[in-house]
Amino acid sequence: MVAGAAVARVIVPRRGWREARLFVLLLIAAWFVCSGLAELAVSGGETIRLVWGTPSAAALAALKARADAALLVATIALLVCLLAYPLMRNRISAGRHRE
Repeated sequence: MVAGAAVARVIVPRRGWREARLFVLLLIAAWFVCSGLAELAVSGGETIRLVWGTPSAAALAALKARADAALLVATIALLVCLLAYPLMRNRISAGRHRE
């Protein structure tokens, strides 16, 4: 999670998303952040259960399911961004040529 955030922090201020390989790297970094957050939530819930005996097993299972669903949604959103990238680059370059 920290490594993904650090990579994104370097790419975004430099507007690195304009270059295809850096855009892909940015998407990968974003996925690592999302995956890390999901893992942190699940691990935190399991640790709290071991230490204090709460939440219940059903609540922990629901937390895991929500984390998996959130990671799936994030993965699909990042995939859509990856697929839309060539289209947006073409639109932006076509707009520049008209000026």
